[in-house]
Amino acid sequence: MSSFQSSSSLICSATASMNCYILALILVVQASVISAQVLACPNKWMTPDTTGTYNSTGVGDACQSSMLNSCRGGPNGVCVYSFRTYSYRCCYDVWSGLTAATDLTKASDEGWAKPLCPYGAKGFGSSGTQVVLCSLNSTAASARCPADYTCTRSVNQPPAPKLNDVTPLVSPKPCLAATCQAYLTPTLCCLTSTLSGNNQKSFALQGLTPNIVPVAPNGVIHELVFGTAAPIAVVRQGDDWSSQKSLFLTAYTPLGTSTTVTGVAATAGDIYLSGTYKLGATDKFHVLIFDATTNKDILFWNYDLAGTAAVAATPATTAAAEIPATPFKVKMTATASSVTPVAGVSTYTATYVGPASFTPQYPTKHLHVALVFQTSNTLALSIPTFVNTAIGTLAPTSVKGNFTTVTAFLKSTEGKALGAPIAGTYFYL
Repeated sequence: MSSFQSSSSLICSATASMNCYILALILVVQASVISAQVLACPNKWMTPDTTGTYNSTGVGDACQSSMLNSCRGGPNGVCVYSFRTYSYRCCYDVWSGLTAATDLTKASDEGWAKPLCPYGAKGFGSSGTQVVLCSLNSTAASARCPADYTCTRSVNQPPAPKLNDVTPLVSPKPCLAATCQAYLTPTLCCLTSTLSGNNQKSFALQGLTPNIVPVAPNGVIHELVFGTAAPIAVVRQGDDWSSQKSLFLTAYTPLGTSTTVTGVAATAGDIYLSGTYKLGATDKFHVLIFDATTNKDILFWNYDLAGTAAVAATPATTAAAEIPATPFKVKMTATASSVTPVAGVSTYTATYVGPASFTPQYPTKHLHVALVFQTSNTLALSIPTFVNTAIGTLAPTSVKGNFTTVTAFLKSTEGKALGAPIAGTYFYL
C-alpha cells in the first residue's frame, strides 16, 4: 500500500463520510499519475525496453540486485531500483530501436546521450561502463565522486554557440547545436588511474596487456558501428553486448555509420581515433579484431587502409558557433561473404566473421579486441614476409605465419614489424 493510500485510510476511518472516500480516490489517482510520469530507469540514456527504445514508458523486467548478470535483454544491463514500480527493474543503454531514425540519435539530439569518459578512461563499476554523475561546481557530498574516481567533463559535449548568442532555447532541445549529445549531463565520475590521456592503463586493468596484447595502444577507437540498417549496434570500449550476440552474424559487419561522438557526418566504414597522429604520404593503416578469450579466432583483418588527418576545432566567435574538431579517421573497406568458421580452430578467412556465425556458437560471453596499426607503406612493401602470396592476406596458420595464438603472432617478428597499435578498444560479445 502506498503512502497516499495509508494516509487516506486514516482520514476515512476518522470521518467515515462520502467526502472522505472521494478524497481517498483522488489521492490514489494522483499517485498513479505521478508514478506514470516517472521513467522506469533513473536516466534517460537508459531504457527498460529490450529493443533499445529511447524515453520508453515501459516498466521492464523484474530482477534481483543480488544476482549478477540477472539482466540479459540489452547492452550493459543493470538491475536498479525503479521509482515508477517501487521495485528492482532491468535497465539497458539506449542503443538503436527498430526504426530508421535510431533512438540513440534521438537521445543525442535532445542532450540525453550517455556521458563518456575521455580517451578510454573507465567509468564506474567493474566494466567501467556505468555512469555516476557528479558536479565540478558543487561541494555537496551528493555531487562528489567515490574514492579513486575523479569528476571529469564528458568527451561527448556539443560545440559552443556564438559568443553573443542570446537566442532562446527551443523546447525540447536544451542547446543550440544540431546534436546536443550529453549536454544535460556534462560531468561524470571516471576512474582516476585511467585518466592518463591514453588507453594503456585501461588495457592493463582489463587484463589485456601484457598477457594478450603485448603492447597496449595509446589511442582509443571512439566506437565501432555494426550493421548498416536498423537495428544498428554502436559499440564503445568496455560495452557488454553478449546478450545481443545473435545480432552479430557475419553479414552484420563493423562498417556502419554513426555521428554519436564526433558530431560530424560519417560514412560507412569510418572509424575515429582519439589522440594525435602523424600521417605520411604513403602511410597505411590495418585493423585487427579478434576474440581475446580464445586468443585464436580472428574476426576481421582489414589492411592497407587510408587515413585522414584530424582537423582542429574552430573556436566560437561573436558571428559563428564553434566548429567541432574532426578526429583522425581510418576508412575501412567493404568485406565479402565469408565461410562459417569452426569455434576454437585457429583458421582465418580473408573477410569479416561474426561471432554469431561460429559453429558451434560460444555459449558464454567473450572479450573482443580491436586494434589499429600504422605502417609507412603497404604491407607487401613494408613487411614482405607478412603477406601470404597465395591469398594476399594475413593467414595465421599458413606457411608464412604458423601461430598458435594471436598473442604469439603479435610477439613474432612479423607481428612486431607492424609496430605498437596506435589505437584500440575492447568489448564483450
